[in-house]
Parts: sequence; structure tokens; C-alpha cells
Amino acid sequence: MNAMIGRGLGNAGLALFLLAMAAPARAETAAAALPPDLMALHAARGEACDPLDEVPEPPYAYALGSGQTLYLVPCTAGAYRRFYSVYLAGNGGYEALWFAGLTYGAGWQAEPGVWLDRFDPGTGQLHSLDLGSSLGDCGRRGVWQWTGTLFAMIEYRMKRDCDRQGEPGDFPVVFAAEGAGG
Repeated sequence: MNAMIGRGLGNAGLALFLLAMAAPARAETAAAALPPDLMALHAARGEACDPLDEVPEPPYAYALGSGQTLYLVPCTAGAYRRFYSVYLAGNGGYEALWFAGLTYGAGWQAEPGVWLDRFDPGTGQLHSLDLGSSLGDCGRRGVWQWTGTLFAMIEYRMKRDCDRQGEPGDFPVVFAAEGAGG
């Protein structure tokens, strides 16, 4: 690192370099770069998704290994939430993935995507965040681990009451996979 400072980066340049190195790799892609077959599958969602050119969030693509690619395609977005359809490409086709979500009135439900927080390609973990208010004092959070064949839920948190109590996004655990370590 001293060599970098010596090469003219300086302390500010070094700080920016270290921030860039620490930032998770995001594979943002342009909607126009998505495969046509995937775009057709996504468009078939009809009223479940806003038209792609009306959603202000970018799509993402991540290589998962073994010839598989994860596509996160925006479906709808609001002030502090963004819903993404999740597709797995491999074996010459695309599969729309569904995720378990705990709802306030109907219990566990299959949801056709996630309220995307982030995907970490280094760990293979997909994080969801669905805030019930702009304060972040209520909502749902989930973490799924890529196993090589599917995303397995490892933790799910939920707080129903928007009561201005607690830290933003710090909700009670309602599910933790055995041995997941939270």
C-alpha cells in the first residue's frame, strides 16, 4: 500500500482504491443486453410487473458456475423498495425462481421473486429487504444461500408493527436454518 501512495495515489486515492476493492461486485447490465428469450419470459409476467423501461432499477447478471447464470430483473420499484424477478439460466433455458415469504395475514406464501437488497457473488447469498415504512421500523428480511442447484432459505426476519421502535431492518428472527449461524 505504501507503494501505491508512492506512485502518486496519495491518501485520498488510496482510500478510494480500498473502498472499491471492498465493495461487492455488482454485475449490473443494461436491459437491452438481456437475452431475448429471458426478456420474453419476463414480459409474460404481464400485470405482475411494470414494463422494464418504466422501472428505474437496473437488471443484474451473475455467473454461478457449472454453466448457470443468475438474472435479477426489476419488476417494480418504490421509494424504499424494489421487487425483482429472479431467473436461473442453464441447460439451454430459463427458470423463474420462487421464494418463500411470510405474509402478515396468510402465513408462508410462494412469491415470484424477492424484494432485492443484494446478491453477494462471493458467498452466494441473496438478501431480501421489504420495508413496511420509510423509517425501516417494520417489514421483512430474508437470506437465501445458493447451493449449486437452488436457493435455500437460511434466515427470515419479520416485524409487523410499524411502531418507531428498534433499529432499521433489525427484525425478530422467525426462521433460522439449522447450523446457519445467522
